[in-house]
Amino acid sequence: MNKGVVFLGAIFALFFLTSCSSTQNVVPKAFPGSAQLFKVNDSGTVVVKGSDNENQPMHWVFVECENVLRGCYMRCQGPKNICRSIATKSGLKEEYILKRSPGENHFLGNLKIFN
Repeated sequence: MNKGVVFLGAIFALFFLTSCSSTQNVVPKAFPGSAQLFKVNDSGTVVVKGSDNENQPMHWVFVECENVLRGCYMRCQGPKNICRSIATKSGLKEEYILKRSPGENHFLGNLKIFN
């Protein structure tokens, strides 16, 4: 009986802790010249202006959050260096970047980590 209560408590704690750990999309703040550099579409993706977005990879720029248990990211379609620059100029502190190339349908396994 006692082992069952401990096991049930452990399962409950596991579900409680994992429910707080989902990631959150972040939209960059406006800065001087940002209107000419990028736009944010309806799905919250930062789209770099002036680049061929059909052939550009999607980057997930993971940044620091207020809540330590959750991860935050800025989804950006365009060149990696411009996505990094947008995050920095918006006051977001970058941790790392994941990339998915155009035409790749699988989310996991095809991502490449950049520093």
